[in-house]
Amino acid sequence: GATADNLSKDWHTLQPLEDTICEVRYVDNSGDNTTEYYVSDGVNDISHNYEITSYNHGTLTITPVYLSITAHNCVWTYDGQNHHDGEAGYGYSNTDATATDENGYLVDFPYTDSLKLTSWNEIEATKVEEYITNTVDFALYHMDGDKEVPANNYKFVVTPGTLYIAKAHIDLTAASDSKVYDGTPLTNNGVTASGYDWDNLVQTHTVTAEMTAESTVTFVDEGIVYNVINPDTIKITHATLGDVTDCFVIDYYNDGELTITKASITITAGSTEKMYDGTVLISEEYELLGELLPGHEVQGVKPVSIDLVGEKENRLALIIVDGKGRDASKTYEFFY
Repeated sequence: GATADNLSKDWHTLQPLEDTICEVRYVDNSGDNTTEYYVSDGVNDISHNYEITSYNHGTLTITPVYLSITAHNCVWTYDGQNHHDGEAGYGYSNTDATATDENGYLVDFPYTDSLKLTSWNEIEATKVEEYITNTVDFALYHMDGDKEVPANNYKFVVTPGTLYIAKAHIDLTAASDSKVYDGTPLTNNGVTASGYDWDNLVQTHTVTAEMTAESTVTFVDEGIVYNVINPDTIKITHATLGDVTDCFVIDYYNDGELTITKASITITAGSTEKMYDGTVLISEEYELLGELLPGHEVQGVKPVSIDLVGEKENRLALIIVDGKGRDASKTYEFFY
């Protein structure tokens, strides 16, 4: 019998007998190297003189193009979102693939087909400072008219990359506050965040903290007391993820300022006059417009005196004490 041998020529000849020539014609049959035979004497078809007893078919094989692709090493800054390769800034194109045959030799890559990412894994929003393996799959597509269809002539060899979310960096500022003296301590646990990373988070995140024990002021003469954040009490919360404090780095702590201002009292001092007689003229009469703080009272008056002909403004100084007898005059601002 005759045997197809996968040779590259379209016609081959056999010479089974001395005075005849056998020609073999290859016929494509959907991948099978099927052959039909006839025997010729060089001029005439003399196949009727032969009986072909068997056919041994060969095969036609097209091996795939191997496309080697290294997945991206993707890095994001924490923003409360899950992330994956293929997002904006991490796309793939045909130039990301190296085409080889099954033995690793470079071959031409038919760029008419379009490389696309077909599957990927995600890194969760709170997996900060963890390297997650970036596992992706690809496919090639080409246009069949106006329809995109897969090209199945390729095998992908993908080297995984990594997915990584870095912590967000922010600054924290303690609240500043002041109030009119009322005998009670002033504290304020307000805190605000700022910074480039925070600008994208402010709509979905809140930050709370407590101040140090020293961040309190009660009296006017304490001046400015700094409102200092206690780092151990900071908590940053996402609207749905909950506590995400560990996803942040605090770069700077800015202190606030706490102050007590004086209470305002208006004094209308009394007026008096006399003819010069060599003695001192004073007036301790006054009227207060406004109320003293609870527990406070006027203990005494320091009057203004005049002993010569003329006129002098009567700016009385009141001595005010609190419920424990302590001088509280410095907590008031007097207007005349």
